Amino acid sequence: MTTLTIPAREILPGDVLTIAGLPFTVAHSVTLGREHMVTVKGSSGRNADIYLAPELPVTVDRVDPDAELVEKVAEVIFAADCTNIEWGDYPDEERDTYRDMARAALAVIREAQS
Repeated sequence: MTTLTIPAREILPGDVLTIAGLPFTVAHSVTLGREHMVTVKGSSGRNADIYLAPELPVTVDRVDPDAELVEKVAEVIFAADCTNIEWGDYPDEERDTYRDMARAALAVIREAQS
C-alpha cells in the first residue's frame, strides 16, 4: 500500500481514507460541480457519502496494482545479487532497494512495449 496526498478529485474506488482513526474504503468517487462526493464503506458494511472541495488535499492509502509483480521481480534480482541469504531472512526495510530496482525494470519494459 502506498500513502499519497492528492486533491479530493483524484480519489479512486479502492482507496482507503482514515477518518477519526478508522479506515474507510472508497466505493465511489465523483465530482459534482463544485463538490466532490466520495462514498465510503466502513467496517460495519454501511455506506456513507462525504462531500469535499475537489481541490482539498486528502491523504489516502492506495493499493499498488503492481505490488505482487514488483515483489517477485525484486526477489529474483535479490537472488542474483545475494546467494548466501534467503529473501525472507533479509530485513524488510532493506528489501526496498530491490523493490525500487524491480519498479525501474518494469518501467523500462513498459516503455519499450509502448
